[in-house]
Amino acid sequence: MSEGRIAFEVLQGIQASKFVAVHCIGLLVSLRDGYISLDEFARFFLPRMVKYLREEEVDSEVVDLVCLGCELEDVKSLVPDRFGDNINILLLGFSKYLSGCEGSDFVDVKLKKIKGSE
Repeated sequence: MSEGRIAFEVLQGIQASKFVAVHCIGLLVSLRDGYISLDEFARFFLPRMVKYLREEEVDSEVVDLVCLGCELEDVKSLVPDRFGDNINILLLGFSKYLSGCEGSDFVDVKLKKIKGSE
């Protein structure tokens, strides 16, 4: 099987914000239900991702939630009994954001193969 790479392209602003929120909900549910590990989850929830999302005009509410997601590893190691509650708080936050988005426009996502990957 090929180890090619693809990229997801969305417009900046509300489209990117909605895409990130949906992606984060998927990661949180997958983590909560045991389909991915905390290490796999943490590959997206990184301080450098927070910085990048801010630079790319993602809504500050979404960026703040991603920032909180960066702390889940600490929660798991320091207060493990609060881990599930923190996942649910983040899920609620991203869901609330999506429910408050103007209109019901779907997120227009384009897939792009990254050159040099086969």
